[in-house]
Amino acid sequence: MTNDPIYFAHTDHPIASGTHEPVLDHLAAVGNHCLANTPPDTTLADGTPTRPVLYVMAWCHDIGKITTWWQEDHANTTVPSIDRPPGRVADHSFIGGVTTWWVLRELGYPVRVAFPASIAVARHHGTLPDLESYSFDRFVDTTRWETVQHQVDNIHQHTQSREIATQLLEHLSQNDGLLADPDTPPEISWQRFIDIVEDGLREGIADDISGLTGVSLKSNYKSVDVYHDLLELWGGLKGADTPASAGLSPPSHNLPDPAVIDTYVDTELSPPTNAETPEELLNQKREETRQETLKRVESLTGESREHSTEARGEPPTNSGEDYQLDAFVTDTTPDTEESGEENPTQSGVYRVTLPTGAGKTLTVTQAALKLNAASEQSGPLIHILPYTSIIEQTEDVYQTLFDPASEFNTDTNALQTDVSIGVDHYLADNTSDGDEEDVDTDSDDVTEMAYQSWHSDITLSTTVQLWESLYGPSKSQATKLPQFYNSTIIIDEPQTTPPTWWSRVEQLIDTLYTVFDATVILMSATHPPLEYPTPTSETPEDAELAPSVTLPENVTVTVDQSVTADDPIPPTTAAQRLRDEIGSGRDSILSIHNTVSNARAVAESLIADLDVDTEIEYANIHTVYRDLITDAEPPLPENLDSPSDFDRDTVYNQLPTPEDLVESLLSTDADVLVVPLTTRNRPCDRSRILDGLSDLLEQYPRSEADRDDLPTIVALTTQLIEAGVDISFESLYRDIAPYDSLVQAAGRCNRDYEYGIGNGKVTVWQLDAQDPANMNRIPAEYVYNQSGINELNKTVQSLTQHIRTDRRHISQQDFLGGYDDYREEIATEIPHQTPDMDSVDGTAMSQTSLIDDDRPEITVYVSQSSTEDKLLEAYRRADQINHTSHKLSLRECLRHIGCDVPRNRDENPITQVAHQLDDDLYLLDQEAAENTGLYGWKGLSNDESKSITHRLL
Repeated sequence: MTNDPIYFAHTDHPIASGTHEPVLDHLAAVGNHCLANTPPDTTLADGTPTRPVLYVMAWCHDIGKITTWWQEDHANTTVPSIDRPPGRVADHSFIGGVTTWWVLRELGYPVRVAFPASIAVARHHGTLPDLESYSFDRFVDTTRWETVQHQVDNIHQHTQSREIATQLLEHLSQNDGLLADPDTPPEISWQRFIDIVEDGLREGIADDISGLTGVSLKSNYKSVDVYHDLLELWGGLKGADTPASAGLSPPSHNLPDPAVIDTYVDTELSPPTNAETPEELLNQKREETRQETLKRVESLTGESREHSTEARGEPPTNSGEDYQLDAFVTDTTPDTEESGEENPTQSGVYRVTLPTGAGKTLTVTQAALKLNAASEQSGPLIHILPYTSIIEQTEDVYQTLFDPASEFNTDTNALQTDVSIGVDHYLADNTSDGDEEDVDTDSDDVTEMAYQSWHSDITLSTTVQLWESLYGPSKSQATKLPQFYNSTIIIDEPQTTPPTWWSRVEQLIDTLYTVFDATVILMSATHPPLEYPTPTSETPEDAELAPSVTLPENVTVTVDQSVTADDPIPPTTAAQRLRDEIGSGRDSILSIHNTVSNARAVAESLIADLDVDTEIEYANIHTVYRDLITDAEPPLPENLDSPSDFDRDTVYNQLPTPEDLVESLLSTDADVLVVPLTTRNRPCDRSRILDGLSDLLEQYPRSEADRDDLPTIVALTTQLIEAGVDISFESLYRDIAPYDSLVQAAGRCNRDYEYGIGNGKVTVWQLDAQDPANMNRIPAEYVYNQSGINELNKTVQSLTQHIRTDRRHISQQDFLGGYDDYREEIATEIPHQTPDMDSVDGTAMSQTSLIDDDRPEITVYVSQSSTEDKLLEAYRRADQINHTSHKLSLRECLRHIGCDVPRNRDENPITQVAHQLDDDLYLLDQEAAENTGLYGWKGLSNDESKSITHRLL
């Protein structure tokens, strides 16, 4: 038994809870992750191999943790207590950056490489800084170097810490694979580092990075290439350090065979061969389009060959628990040689432009899998969607296709490999990044950052997460950056990105291609207004994978007088007009609103009208649905110590099936079925209700159903049903919005020509707030006109230019032509928006968001059953003992019952009643939800709040 100090990297070992992880074990684990995450042939902008640089960073980044001051601050009682000099001597990141600089320069790497690498290490617990101001404040100013000197002296004074530093540097000096110039052996040792810190390392760095004036960076360090290198290295370290700290293994991606979708189409969809009706002709056209698109993909990939899941080999283990210093000599050391045969398919940027209803999701997913399979070093499949609500619908499709337990795969055995599907449901990242100072590992929410690391084979997320993860990302967003390597990324409806971001998006698409060698597919119903690199194509037209498809018109569009006269309609009047539409005999009506509160207000007014209408019986779908929720069998384990047993089915098995929901709805004998639906309803409830509603609508038109029990359906929703949802109504109302949203909404009307060619009715109107006296903007202006470009005004101008003289109607062809006019008009007002990338100003980039400050800020997991109560209790227990892997498993399950709502601490009863786990996460059990009335048909509701955010959003 020894009383020697033990220097640890974390207060709690990521695998062996209750023990400590030694520093060297942690450095080894992070180095393993860096090598596993980074393809062997990856290079920085100047051609320098990336892996050796990341490996050095991994081994240097936490050297500051072996000071007694850091250990003492983290309750390590085995180290001696030493008096502290002035300064932030317990911070560990900056000295790690200094060490990284010196080691890389000694190994022969140029300043152009050592500079961004050292910044990435110095900021590995912060965000990317303004490179110029940060560099001079930290690397040139003498104050920080006085702290470094104190830290070096502290490490050297104690035997154990001195031995760790010596072993660390010896490991790097003895690894020939790290040398930039094999002919120049490095002089790396702990004593030499001590000497160089004392004898002018600061001055040498200042000379290397300073311009002629000595107060600014050399101009060649302010460029997009430098930003790319900084992003790649910082993300590479974050994407290794965080999962290693959480005890996760590096991901090894395994994608399904593209032929699974062929089997699905043949067995489940059965495309017609002798089509006659408009719907049959549409299905035939969908299949022809899919086949033609796949032929174009195959012409790019050459001869099809089996996808190799061993391109990068088996990843090394995540932990250093069996670590020996001389063990890292073969499979875990960087390989700087060329990787042999070139990929048969070059990465690139492609388009799939198909009209709404042409079957884009299946077609593009199969095309993406084929492109991925043709690459020697294939990465994950990442599907990016504009809204969180659409993710739920796309996840359902992927679960059907790629879940071995799905009915389709059980019947056909089409899926021959296990595929993991992950969902990053965050619209935006709300985790705090702290201030500009360094912070330690234990202050980071490792669980939260690991949860957002995108380690699954297939990941679904939002455009906000994608673009903000590349443009000044937060700490948690940075952990996903390594997953972009060799990935295939589907970007669904990219034109929905705010116009002020279009030029940024063009640059970031280039980042995905040039830095991460990703293949990008832009998928839309309208050609996105973006210019982007097409490296595999001589002309932009060659980048189009889909054939040109023309379909008959589905709808006629009417521009309401409230739009042309700029006379907003109050919710009560809107509800009365919907009531009149019910009386006209329409089968189904969809009204899409811009805000949650507006959708609720119109729904409440309509229900109030129906309550006093003696001629009509109505049913609220939520009342029927809630009565069908049961507790799933078998019951959850009482000790709740096996969260790996919890999965999506734990929640969904207790919910009514779409078939049961439809049966119960029809048994009500209601004349009208009211379907209020917003993002404040739980994701699992939205998904099941939409599935049931879709099944019910398939029984329409009533004129052909030969039955009298089908009610008139009136759905009142937010934009959650606007795109990506395969559902169709006879009549559709859309509150005024930017033109691309109107086009998307129109695709939910007469989608399959069930009411005949051109017989769908779309009305664009302008709605007012429920209480306009207290609002200075209508809902549309509150949501949209935030960018400085008046998208609404330009939309109205374009619409009015195409109105026919007969009662404000627009043909579908003219309606789509109006979008082209709108897009061209918008494009002229968009300035170049990437100067922050050019100057490497990470601070400015991180403060720029795709969405405004009124975004949702807290997540509330809402229980509606005793089964879900048990899940919440399991999460509480895992949180109490800080069991990261259990928390991650449970979060994946709980996300299906989570609602994001704006924060308002002063008046929000939700945060007062719910159990708070951390600053942004709350648990609301079944009893509290029912007794307080905070969750009902309106979803998670806080009607008592008087804030603009709550009332509008």
